[in-house]
Amino acid sequence: MSKSRLIAGTTYDWMVTSQVGQIRQEHWGHVLGSGETEDEQLEHIRRVCAERRHVPLSEIRIVSAVFTPR
Repeated sequence: MSKSRLIAGTTYDWMVTSQVGQIRQEHWGHVLGSGETEDEQLEHIRRVCAERRHVPLSEIRIVSAVFTPR
């Protein structure tokens, strides 16, 4: 994905498309940047998506992601 850093103190809206098997689903949320990379934040978002979809983390993958600063 991306090595861009999320600016500390900036709120970002995010939208990701997750996939389990052949089924894709969109998820939305927001995060307060703390200097981490987008990839680091995506790992957290992937866990959120797995919880929302009630599947093991090993079965879910992120196929697209967008971070937009407010």
